[in-house]
Amino acid sequence: MYVIHGTSYENCVSILKNKKINHISKTGMLQDESPNQIFMSLIYKNIKDQVYNMPFWGGYAFVFSPEILKKYPFYANHIGDFSETFEEGMSKKEPEKYACGSGNLKIMPKLSNLKKEIDDYMKHDMGSTTFMHSHEILIGNDIPLNEYCLGVVVRVADPQMFENSKEYKNLMKLTKKCDIFLTIFPWSHKKSFNLGLDGFIDIVNKKIK
Repeated sequence: MYVIHGTSYENCVSILKNKKINHISKTGMLQDESPNQIFMSLIYKNIKDQVYNMPFWGGYAFVFSPEILKKYPFYANHIGDFSETFEEGMSKKEPEKYACGSGNLKIMPKLSNLKKEIDDYMKHDMGSTTFMHSHEILIGNDIPLNEYCLGVVVRVADPQMFENSKEYKNLMKLTKKCDIFLTIFPWSHKKSFNLGLDGFIDIVNKKIK
């Protein structure tokens, strides 16, 4: 199980240079505004109908240990239902709010309802973006990369071509400075090519073992 933050190449580079995800900057995929919250998602094994789904928005994802959900206050809801402020989001009640944590916890907050909402939403057929539309996790703090960040995953259709690119070489230098891994998740709209959400987790598992 991992917590991930999808973003663009430009934002990925900025985050790596700053060595943190800034909650008051446009680090995710929202185009028009910065809601002063960091958008993330929960990914785990055996999500229903996960085979042909993309795991994250944008082509680049920061992967965090689930321990981050013990460290930082968070709330989770359906995509697009985030509140104007983090404080408002934390005050929402179920079923509008799928899960939450108050931060600095000794045990993992309850995630069973969030997982149920994800699995139930996977019954909708929205093509490759169904999982990405199932939920979002909101954190209202800056997140230093030296706390729980494991690495960066890049989603590309041609891994060999990307490995020869300037972008890859730049990311290699930046991730080494942050002491986190960089790896590639091969993905294409061709169904025979896809590894699914479980395949994404397998790739991450291999990098941290």
